[in-house]
Amino acid sequence: MSFLKRHPISLALAVAAVLSIQLVPQSTFLGDDYIQLGILEGTTEGFGAGPFNLYGFMDGSKEGVRRGMESGPVPWFVHPQLKVHFLRPVSSALLALDHAIFGLRPWGYRIQAILWYLLIVAVYGSWLRRMTPVAPRNGDGDVPETAIGSATLLALFIFAVSDAHWVNVAWTAGRWVLVTTALALTGCVAYLRWRQEGCRLSLLLSLITFALGLLAGELALAVLAYPVAVEIVAPKAKIAERVRGLVPLVLVAGAYLVVYKMLGRGAYGGAEYLDPLTDPLAYVVELPGKMLAMFGDVLLWVPAGWWNSDSLRMTSLLAGVGGLLLFALLLAPVLRSGTSELRVLLGRLVLGIIGSMLPLAAGTPGGRNLIVPSIGAAFLTGIALHYWWTKLRSRGAVVRRFATIVCLGVGFIHLALAPYRWVTGPIELRRSSASLAELVRSTPFVDEGVPDQRTIFLTVHFAACWNGYFIRRLERLPLPRHWWMLSAADAEHHYDRTAPDQFVLETVGGEMMATRLESMIRSRKAPIGVGYEVDLDGLRVRVLEVGRFGPTRVEFTFDRSLDDPAMVLMAVRDGRLQRLEPPPVGATLRLPSSW
Repeated sequence: MSFLKRHPISLALAVAAVLSIQLVPQSTFLGDDYIQLGILEGTTEGFGAGPFNLYGFMDGSKEGVRRGMESGPVPWFVHPQLKVHFLRPVSSALLALDHAIFGLRPWGYRIQAILWYLLIVAVYGSWLRRMTPVAPRNGDGDVPETAIGSATLLALFIFAVSDAHWVNVAWTAGRWVLVTTALALTGCVAYLRWRQEGCRLSLLLSLITFALGLLAGELALAVLAYPVAVEIVAPKAKIAERVRGLVPLVLVAGAYLVVYKMLGRGAYGGAEYLDPLTDPLAYVVELPGKMLAMFGDVLLWVPAGWWNSDSLRMTSLLAGVGGLLLFALLLAPVLRSGTSELRVLLGRLVLGIIGSMLPLAAGTPGGRNLIVPSIGAAFLTGIALHYWWTKLRSRGAVVRRFATIVCLGVGFIHLALAPYRWVTGPIELRRSSASLAELVRSTPFVDEGVPDQRTIFLTVHFAACWNGYFIRRLERLPLPRHWWMLSAADAEHHYDRTAPDQFVLETVGGEMMATRLESMIRSRKAPIGVGYEVDLDGLRVRVLEVGRFGPTRVEFTFDRSLDDPAMVLMAVRDGRLQRLEPPPVGATLRLPSSW
C-alpha cells in the first residue's frame, strides 16, 4: 500500500499500458479511417485535401457536394451545401506519419495511440496534484484524515480505466481526441503552476500546448473549461487577479476561433454538428438534452449515443437525470461536512465538467469525446467514494451498511466493469468491422467487363453504402461509374416501374428524412418539398409527395433502361444486401425496411 501511495502515477500507467496493449491484436480500421487512408494512398479524391487536412471531409461548396452525388457515395437528398470541415492539422500530420511508417497495417497505428493515452494518464496525475488542496500536517508530520490524498488516488485509477477512453485508443480516426486532450491537459498543468508559483516559463508552455491542442482538434476548447473554472470559483481572489488569470485563456481561444472562421472551417447543413456562432438558437434548444445524455454516459455509463435514436432518446435523458441525482446523493454529505477548500474544489470540478460539455454539445453526444468531462467526473467520484468509505461508514450500523453498498456498487462499475469493457468492446468493434469489410468484398456490386456501370441502392444499411464505397476505393476493388443511394428510409419501399427507364418510389409506414441518420446529412431546417429536383449525370430525381419530415413519393428517371446490363440494382432482403432484377414495366417491387 505504501508503494501505491508513493508511486501512484507509475502504477496507473502500468494499468493503462496493459489495457491499451491488449488492444493491438484487435486492431482494425473502420468508419472515417477508410476515407483518410484512401486520401493518403491516393485512391480517394474529393474528401479531404492532403496530409494536413484529413478531417476536411466536405467543404460546403455546391460543386463539392455535387461531385459527391454524381459519382457517389453522397446521396441525392443531402444538403446541397453540407460542410464537415474541421481544422486538425496536427492530428492529420500524425496520421500521415503513421501511414508513412506502417502503410495499411492497423496494428501500427495503435502504437502512437497508446503513447498518447499514457501521456494523458501521466499528465492527469500531475493535474490532480495541482488541483488538490494542500492539507495541513499534524505534529508527527502525517497528513490528517481530512486530507483527500486517497481520493486523488482513486480518481487517477478511475480515469485510467474509464470505459469512455478505449474507443479513441482503438479507433485510428478518433485518435485526434487523445492528441488534443494530452496537449491541452498539459497546458492546464503548466497554467496551474504559473498561477500557483508565478513561473512565467510555465505560462509560455501552457500557451504553446493550448495552441497545439487547438490545432489538433476543437476538443481543446472543452479542456480549457477547467482552468476557466479555477479562476471563476476562487472566493478569496480579487476580481483583478481573476481577470489576470483569464486573459491568456481568452486570448488563445479567441485567436483560434477567429482563424477557424477565417479559414471557413466547421460544420453546416446537417443535424450532427451545430455551429453555436452561426445558429445559436438551434444550439441552445438542443443543449439541455445533449448535456443530460452526456451526464448519463459519464455518471451511469448509459451510452450518450442513445440520444441520437428516437426510440432510445427518452432512456438517455432519464439516465442523465438519474446520474445527476446519484451524484447529488454522493456529494451532498461531502459538501455539508467538508472544509471550505474542499467545497471550492468541488465547485471547480462541477463547473469544469459543465463547461467542458458546452463545446461538445455542438456535435452529437457520443462516447468518443467524453474523455474531457471524465477529467472532472473521475475526480468527483474519487472524492465521493473516499468520503463515504472513510466517514459515513463510521456513523452507525444502518448508515454503515448503506455506505458500504453504495461504495461497492459505484466502485464495481468504475474499477471492475470498466476494464472488462476495454477487453470486450474492441472485440465487438473488430467483429463489426470485419463483417462489413467481408460484405463489401463479397457482394457483386459490379460486373467484370461491363462498361459504364451504375450501382443503385434501392434500400440499404447506410454504413454498407457509405463505408463500402471507401473500402472498395482503398482496396482498389472495381467500382462503377456511379454509386447512387436512392433511399435510406426506415419504411417499406414500393418501387413502381412506370417506364423502362423510370421508378416511382412510395414509402409505406414511414418516410424519408425521418431517421436521425438521414438528418445528419440534411437538417430538418432545410426540408425537401414537393417539386424538389436533382439533375445528375444519368439520373434525374423529382419529389412528388412529402410527409412530416421528408419525401414519401419520389420519381427516379435514368438515362437508360433499367434492363440495361450496366444497371446494377441492390437492396436489403432477408436481412442482407443482395442484387435484384428489375420488375417488368407496370409492376411493383416491394422491399422491406433495411433497418
